[in-house]
Amino acid sequence: MRTFLWAAGVAAFAPLVPAQSVAASPPIALLETGAGYAAKVIGSAVFVSGRSVASVLAEEFAPDTPIEAALRPLLRVEVDEAARALTVHAGGVQRTAVFRPGLGCTLALGIEPEDLARQTVPLPAYDRAPDPRPWPAGDALPHEPWPEGVDAKALRAAVDDAFADDGPRPVRTRAVVVVFDGRLLYERYAEGFDATMPLPGWSMAKSVVGALVGIRVRQGVIALDDPVPIAAWKGEGDPRAALTWRVLLQMSSGLAWQESYVDPAGDVPRMLFAEPAAGDFAAARPLQVEPGTRYRYSSGTTNVLCRALRATFEEGADYLTFPSRELFARIGMRSAVLEPDASGVFVGSSFLLATARDWARFGLLYLGDGVWQGERILPEGFVEESTTPAPAAPRGRYGLHWWLNAGPPGHPEQRAAPGLPADMFAANGFQGQTLVVIPSRRLVVVRLGCTKNERDFDAHAMVAASSRRCREPRASRAFPSRLMHPMQTDPRYPIGPFDPPTTVTPELRAGWIDAIRATPDALRASVAGLSDAQLDTPYRDGGWTVRQVVHHLADSHLHAYCRTKYALTEERPAVKAYDENTWAALPDSSLPVAPSLALLGGVHERWVAVLASLRAEDFARAWFHPERGKTFDLDFLLALYAWHGRHHVAHVTELRARRGW
Repeated sequence: MRTFLWAAGVAAFAPLVPAQSVAASPPIALLETGAGYAAKVIGSAVFVSGRSVASVLAEEFAPDTPIEAALRPLLRVEVDEAARALTVHAGGVQRTAVFRPGLGCTLALGIEPEDLARQTVPLPAYDRAPDPRPWPAGDALPHEPWPEGVDAKALRAAVDDAFADDGPRPVRTRAVVVVFDGRLLYERYAEGFDATMPLPGWSMAKSVVGALVGIRVRQGVIALDDPVPIAAWKGEGDPRAALTWRVLLQMSSGLAWQESYVDPAGDVPRMLFAEPAAGDFAAARPLQVEPGTRYRYSSGTTNVLCRALRATFEEGADYLTFPSRELFARIGMRSAVLEPDASGVFVGSSFLLATARDWARFGLLYLGDGVWQGERILPEGFVEESTTPAPAAPRGRYGLHWWLNAGPPGHPEQRAAPGLPADMFAANGFQGQTLVVIPSRRLVVVRLGCTKNERDFDAHAMVAASSRRCREPRASRAFPSRLMHPMQTDPRYPIGPFDPPTTVTPELRAGWIDAIRATPDALRASVAGLSDAQLDTPYRDGGWTVRQVVHHLADSHLHAYCRTKYALTEERPAVKAYDENTWAALPDSSLPVAPSLALLGGVHERWVAVLASLRAEDFARAWFHPERGKTFDLDFLLALYAWHGRHHVAHVTELRARRGW
């Protein structure tokens, strides 16, 4: 165990209490929240980011205010590397943060640290080694010249300005990433930070919670206008029982809340650093006004949503692995860690760490209408809903857990950032974190830092300067497939050839089933708006037309569905093969695509219902393929058709990207 003497991170509470009174007799609320804040922030920085305690003390807990300097002698931190725990002592108050792989750091409130440490779930460990695949699926960046129209020198200067610390107070920018038209153009990191280091996004996490709600909508578990399942609201006559997912996402719940960071006994500090169940704490607030009639930004609201999401899962482990399984792993956010509280519910208002590149990948998901590598992650139309101003939000500034720049209805010139396009939307966080997406410019910008006075850093100016250095691409491009799998050299295999798995896990099976579930929506989105002439265009020289690809998917996946049922109902049946090229030349392959889209949707709905009902041993059921002389089991079929759907959807989206459709 190592012990360090240092000042706690209480800058957020500094304006409330005079430094002289703190030195004489610190308020207990300040000691409790200050110790909790310190334990949580340093614990995550050390165990998740991989930083040294010294670096955290020098930046997050630098004595920038009189109150920090006054409290310095009262505080002590202990790092237990063996137990992966960090304890802070402050004037008789003790707080411990416990690290668990894949779950980050959690304050042990209402539970012994040893008991909390035993509550683990199987989550993949973050490997900091670069992924050799091309960006954004991997980390390999192109070495070709920058796109025509991009002022490389000026863009670098605009980003470099964000790192200038020549003012009266340090801005401490740590990372900036600029992605234009799907390509990572430029990134820079402060000394001691790099592209592999997960960093806190603070309230940027709220937009991720919005995405998690969207995924549950896509899965058919909830609908936005359903009441949220909060047990404390189910009492007879409780008006909160009618609150919906939508009004909570719009920050228009009508619940009482004070989003204040200066009062150590206030709602936000107490919820985050002194309560074992953040969502329950926020859900206990009474209804003040009619839902949907008043906008009030509330970190508590987001944690109510996290509590409600937990209620949609029977098992806690399924809930705790849900973000990684259904979002982070799907879009390459390998570093992302969403941290829960001691009750086992995510603190989605504030506690998510990820690399700057992974935050950019999240932005690309929304830039791509919720589709990644041909797979629909978010339900169709959800991104549009998320970026539509809430009725109660002033000046059109807020959607579904995203900050907007729309301006009042009919008056976009009155928008919050007039120097940026009205279609800009952003995830913003404490101390100057920001993720900005500008669809009309095909631009994603991420800035991470530790700016204690956020007025010292103008994120809008940085994004505007970066945006001006990038030529606006063709506005007609509706499907950003190059975001999902750039630099492919073989048009036959835009996501790579099928690679049969050597080991199958329950997580892999669940992912394959979800990919099969997503295929009809992804295919429908990929062909939306295409003319007959475009549908009759080959996706590559010598290849099928887009129309033939759509009809082929219906044919092929109908066969796969039937083979699934044969394998489940017969002992090693021999299946009938077919010549897919001859089928593609039959007259029905010249029909409109609507019948095949409908057929594919119906087949997949029934197919997924069967697959989701199977036991682990059922996937060993198999059939015999006479032409190949081999036996294939259902695990192989799942992997193949999860790939097959994405493979052909990517044929269409790649064609659209090349042609600018």
